[in-house]
Amino acid sequence: FAAELDTKHDKHERIVKISRDITIESKRLIFSLHSLLRNDDITEASGKIKEGLRKIILTHFTNITLELENEDPYQYLRAFSPGLQEFIEAITLYSFIVKSGTLFTWEDVKEELNVHVDIRRDKPNGPPEIIGTRRLQVLPLTEYLLGLEDLTGELMRLAIGQLGAGKFKAALKTTTFVKYVYTGLLLLSHVQSREFGKKLSIVRQSLDKMEYACYVMHVRGSEVQAHPSQFSSTSMLLPLSQDFLN
Repeated sequence: FAAELDTKHDKHERIVKISRDITIESKRLIFSLHSLLRNDDITEASGKIKEGLRKIILTHFTNITLELENEDPYQYLRAFSPGLQEFIEAITLYSFIVKSGTLFTWEDVKEELNVHVDIRRDKPNGPPEIIGTRRLQVLPLTEYLLGLEDLTGELMRLAIGQLGAGKFKAALKTTTFVKYVYTGLLLLSHVQSREFGKKLSIVRQSLDKMEYACYVMHVRGSEVQAHPSQFSSTSMLLPLSQDFLN
């Protein structure tokens, strides 16, 4: 029994390490996605980001699939949940920026993570024998929703960057998208997840900041254009007054 517990603990630690690698690489891709705003031609750069996302799937998620062989995947879900949510954040942000504001759905993410891994059996003489395949299909709806909530924070950064670049219509489109996402998430407030509720309040805060920044740019647009240095991203995110929130 002790040996079995040690084996499960070691497996858990290996999966946690893989999850950390997914988180790190996903964060790098998110940073690269924000830098696309500074490029006139995003085709080449977005192609590299797409390759990076695919690499995460074919390496790290494949390794998780191998670790979960003959195991209950939900028993280890918390071990790779942070990396999974960060990856969802990255791939949904990629879809929004590169595919003109589209939402990468739960079904889309599941299809991307539909990784087939060969199941091998060692042979006394010769190379291992392939006896079948296994695929990673562990994506509870709650995990997708948590990643989607994280996406809204990145979209807030994107909208502020768009305003700073003078792209008011693009920022308004991003803000409207987040508003629709928030409305949809409100309909799922019955989800039994403490983390979901906490992140939902952060989504509301992000949306408030985006709407206020767009409000400032719309109402005081001529002033911003005449004195852009006085209207930095920071000044646009000053705390909202209670009157405005109501």
